[in-house]
Parts: sequence; C-alpha cells; structure tokens
Amino acid sequence: MKIMIFIFVLITGFILEADADTVYLKNGRSMKGIINKETERGIELDLGVGTVKFNWDAIEKFERSSDNESSAILQEQESEKKKALNIKRDFEKREKDKQLVDIAINPMVELDFKTKSEIYDIRRQCVLLHPELVGKNYNPSEAVFGQIVDGKSWWGILGICYYGPGNKSIEGLSEESRFLCNPFLLVCLDDCHAHTVHDLKGNKLKPDGLYPAPLALTWNLGRTFGKVKYNLSNFWEEGSKLGYQDAKERAVTLVAYNARDLGFSYFYIDPLNSKNIISPNKTGKAVLIPHYIHCGGSSGYPGGSNNSSPYDPNFIINVTGLPAKCHIKLWRNEPGNVNQDSDMLFVMELV
Repeated sequence: MKIMIFIFVLITGFILEADADTVYLKNGRSMKGIINKETERGIELDLGVGTVKFNWDAIEKFERSSDNESSAILQEQESEKKKALNIKRDFEKREKDKQLVDIAINPMVELDFKTKSEIYDIRRQCVLLHPELVGKNYNPSEAVFGQIVDGKSWWGILGICYYGPGNKSIEGLSEESRFLCNPFLLVCLDDCHAHTVHDLKGNKLKPDGLYPAPLALTWNLGRTFGKVKYNLSNFWEEGSKLGYQDAKERAVTLVAYNARDLGFSYFYIDPLNSKNIISPNKTGKAVLIPHYIHCGGSSGYPGGSNNSSPYDPNFIINVTGLPAKCHIKLWRNEPGNVNQDSDMLFVMELV
C-alpha cells in the first residue's frame, strides 16, 4: 500500500513538473502547479495536493506550460481584461474625485451635564448624516473623545465670546458643538482666546456669540478633497469693536480633532498654494495632530468643563489680508516628506 501511494505521488509530481504552470512572486519565490482560474483578485493555482490563491499585488508574472498559440492568445486576452479593469477602476475613482457633496453646517446644541454616552450618540448622528463619506461602522475615536467626563459643563458660546471664565462661562449653547456637530469640518477655524467684554463707553452691549462662522462646506465622493469657506471679515470687524485681541493681531487658531477622529493624523499647511497665510511651522515637516477633548479648568466653572485641548502654537496662524486661502495637507500616516501627495487636501477660503 505504501509503495502504491509513493508511486502515485511520484507520478503526480512528475506530471505537475512536466506540464506545470509557474507563478513568480514579488518576494522572489515561484510556485508550480496548474492555473485553474484567474479572477479580479488574483490566480488560483492547483498544486496537486491542494489549491493556493495568490493576489495580483503579490504576483510578479506567471507562465503557462503550453507554448501553443491558443494558450498565448488566452493569456494575452486575460492580461487585456485586467488592464481594462484597472482602467475602469481608475476612471471610477477619478469620477468620484470630481463629484462634490454639499454638506450643511449643523447648528450648535446644548451639551451641558450630558453623559459621555449621550455625547457619543450626538457625534454618531452627525457623522452618519453622510455615510457615503465615512461608512456605516463609525465610532468616535477614544483618543479624541475618550476623556470626556460624564455630567460636566461645557463652555457656552456667550461665555467664551462675552462673559469669559467664571460662573457665566457656560452661558449660551455649547461652543464646542460648532466642531463636534460638524465632523466633516476636518480643520476648524476659531479665535485664540476666551473673551471678557467690558463696556467701557456705556453702549449697553448685549451678550453676543461672535466667532469666525463657516459659510459653506463641500467634500468629494473620493474622500480626497474638502473645502470650507469662512466669514472672517465680520469677525474682525465686530471683534475689534469689542476689544478682541485676536481681531487686532489677525490671529486665528486651527482645531483639527475632527481630522484626527476620521483617521487623518498628520497636518501640514502648504505655503506655495496658500495665500495671505503665515504658518508658524518652519520645519518643513508634517505635524502630528494633538487635539482631543477632556475636562479642564479653563472655564473657571466649579468642577471644570469639558473642552478641547491642548494649546499648540503650530496651529495658530496669522492672516495678513483677505481674501485668504489655506491649503492643508492631511495624511493618515506620517509622510516621507511634505511634497508627497496627501490622503486629503482640505482647503479653507477666508473672506
């Protein structure tokens, strides 16, 4: 019995060696067998004792055992099919890159004293307004949102724009919801400081939520390009009347935890394609996005408030004139250099 098995294996091996097709892999190895089929994904190779599948991205080339004309024609036809499929896929990607999606700017909401779970639900609902841009399996990043504390206050828009730190810091709708409820604003524009407004001239000023307001937002279906337009001129004009330091210095800060949450970890302002923008980053290297939300004491409200952090000078820019344009390159992984194509180009137009 053992002799018969040995003879069978020997004969089978001889047949495979004599009539075998060969698949050459990119790692330098090669495998012989009978090619059963070619698919969109790769090749299925029968080794005689089992079948192995190889993906196209692992294959350098392959050779069929027969040198007859019909085999050569068949292989050429299969090669042309793969080329046509690759061309089709490239065309579809380019078409998606051209198709723009208008994304509505969501209004601010009240976050005070909600649980972390409730905050996560709000975030998910806002993301899933556009599942075509992020998929249906989204969950908030723990690195970004994991330090939110249950039942805490949040800076209010009136608090941060008018009352300043203290017991009234949470007045108005939660200012962080400008960003948290607009997840596709990958990089958000904000003023650099909380403001305490003093009515020195007796004008009986009314508390107002004054901040750089986004006007319009678009993404492409290929998820490689986004653009937002901000009304910065109104912020400067009205902020100067209220004594805002940021308006006088023409300084704004960029908040990028939305980019980090959606998987873009590295950030760089492209100076060649930007206009009227001065970035503090002179290293010529992409910056790791540090932003997250935690409970801190900046609001001055008893027990602290949930707010974004940290302060990072790499994200404070000066705007030397309007209109301005800020070209922001975003990568999922650290790029070899900043001239490398970005995974996402996010353009801010400031008017």
